[in-house]
Amino acid sequence: MNEKDKKGLFIIVEAIILFLIINNFFNIDLVPAIIINIILIFIMFAFYWFLYNNKVNNSIGNFFMSKRLNDSIETNIDYFREIINKYSIGELCFLDGYDIDYPKDAIAILLKLKLKKVINIIDNKIVINNYNINLKESEKYIVNSIKDGKIILEDDLKLKKIIKQELVNDKILMNKSNNSSFRNKLFLFVVISFIVLMISFLLIPKSNLDSTLEEDLMTIITILFFVLVFISIVISIIESVGHNFSIKLTKEGKEIKVRLNGLKNYLQEFSVIDKRKIDELLLYEDYLIYSVMFNLNKDIIDSYKNLIVIKEELYLEEK
Repeated sequence: MNEKDKKGLFIIVEAIILFLIINNFFNIDLVPAIIINIILIFIMFAFYWFLYNNKVNNSIGNFFMSKRLNDSIETNIDYFREIINKYSIGELCFLDGYDIDYPKDAIAILLKLKLKKVINIIDNKIVINNYNINLKESEKYIVNSIKDGKIILEDDLKLKKIIKQELVNDKILMNKSNNSSFRNKLFLFVVISFIVLMISFLLIPKSNLDSTLEEDLMTIITILFFVLVFISIVISIIESVGHNFSIKLTKEGKEIKVRLNGLKNYLQEFSVIDKRKIDELLLYEDYLIYSVMFNLNKDIIDSYKNLIVIKEELYLEEK
């Protein structure tokens, strides 16, 4: 179950229990109870959107991760000019900012595929030429996501996960996180507790209870509900932010990061690569791709950003 499914399940179950609490415990009429419940669910949804929103998640988790990983680098070089061939452009994009930034990083991968002659861009549409060559998993994912002349991504997280796994496989990152199983079990416990709590509302034989005992039971159940809501919030925060602290750069990863910093400095201060056009890709090759990766060549990014579509964002725009 992915993050969005968990969020949706939480909201549905919490909505049902909130309605039962409002309607039964506070003795409010049906219509006002529904209105209050809608307001509370809207607030709850806004909270989960804030917590799970990719930009918010990145700004919180990546701030701590970037600072921690950068602080772990003991040496640095001012300038570096050589092409870094051993790793995919996606891996270098992640190492540059410890994140995958759309659309520029997807465009950088796309340009690398064009340089390899896997794809071509004709009349602002992507055309697949040749898929029978060795590609990294991130490159395969991009090629397989090409539909109707554009890169259609299901969400903005899968590519990042694929690239992070590539970095682990290439011994650039160490991911020591073993908490996913624990978090999944804890999440399952909370969901089951929510369901049991909801059933308890329906099964309390109110007609056989005196008013004081009924109020006590409803109070206990209400308190338990909000305790479980708090637990769900804690789980969400752990899943959204906490995993970043388990990621470390290897010795080789630190060396590549130092070279990347030097390469960025060189391109910024001693080249006019930011003025070059896509037609000059065969001339400047990887340097032109780096200019996109480092967010230096705004013209290429602006020209091709319409070729990168995240399905979730497209759905929201259509709505």
